Amino acid sequence: MLLTKADTLPVGGDWIYEPKLDGWRILAYTSPEQTTLVTRSERTCTSEFPVIVDQLQVAVHGLSAVLDGEMLGFIEGNQHNVHAVHKKNTRKVYCVFDLLELGGEPLIRYPWQERRRLLEEVLTPQDGIQLCEYDSDLKAMQEAAQELGLEGVVAKRITSRYSPGMRSKNWYKWKFNPHARGWKR
Repeated sequence: MLLTKADTLPVGGDWIYEPKLDGWRILAYTSPEQTTLVTRSERTCTSEFPVIVDQLQVAVHGLSAVLDGEMLGFIEGNQHNVHAVHKKNTRKVYCVFDLLELGGEPLIRYPWQERRRLLEEVLTPQDGIQLCEYDSDLKAMQEAAQELGLEGVVAKRITSRYSPGMRSKNWYKWKFNPHARGWKR
């Protein structure tokens, strides 16, 4: 599911807000036998992140699942950008924000809030595997994202189904600087 650009984000009780991260969008396919990582352009990148692959097996307790998230590369402290994902000697973190399948059952028809509840039950964070933070307060998320030097904020309708490969009016992205390409301070 893709984000739709917005000049302003919707507010109200059926919206949550996540940080707009600057990394590689990656789907993780886990099973008891193996884990495969695939980029948005459908390129398999499993061999590029062996530590993350090992930690994903532990994080999902060997279950079969399909996770959606962002691979982050950290350049120093909490600063990350898409270019650091390419570098060999940077700390990598897979920040998971959605659960698309569990135990062979597709979950994309479930609302976001149900997928998120299941994700929180299934995923045990590790050093390199984290749950994406979210908040129901847009202003608080904007302030936190700006303080951390992030790109912006994502808004998701809590009742939204997951529409693979589609842009919809259920997921929006808003950037502090819409002309910026990546994180800059």
